[in-house]
Amino acid sequence: MLANRELAELYLTQGRAHLGAAALIEASDVAGAFSLAYDAARLALAAILVNQGLRPSGEGAHAVLLEAVLAQLEPPRQAEFRQFSWMRRLRNDTQYPEADKPVAGSEDVARAILAAEAAGSSGRPLPPGAPAALAWVSQRRVSGIEVGDVEQARAPTLRRYAEAADSQLRVEVQTGDRFRVT
Repeated sequence: MLANRELAELYLTQGRAHLGAAALIEASDVAGAFSLAYDAARLALAAILVNQGLRPSGEGAHAVLLEAVLAQLEPPRQAEFRQFSWMRRLRNDTQYPEADKPVAGSEDVARAILAAEAAGSSGRPLPPGAPAALAWVSQRRVSGIEVGDVEQARAPTLRRYAEAADSQLRVEVQTGDRFRVT
């Protein structure tokens, strides 16, 4: 699969629509609302990978999706995406109920909607013309990079910024009077 910014942006748009629908049907269909909120979070994570040309598939793909996203993001953003883990398990238990496992309730729907919003599905819509790669980088971090403050930035953030700016990331290390490029 090739990197696909348009598909990533479509995923984010679909996620926002799912969250709106989840809020509308929560009172009459808790399981459906929870599934919609879960799908919104899943689409937010998938948008990150699709924008890079990646897409997990097959058995366990949703768990792999989370692990791939967590491996790329800075620790401050990982906490927001880790919410997907409990949502994934509860969505499975709700869609395939068993007597000894709980299913989603109204509180779970509310919590899932907040978690999906935090993951970027509707809480941080992309401004017009903004690349999907920057959907997961805070405005403060982008502003810092633009003025040369990269001390706190991690490599994945810098890669996303370079991609969004249609540029290449190049790191130079100076040792004495010589430069090495890595």
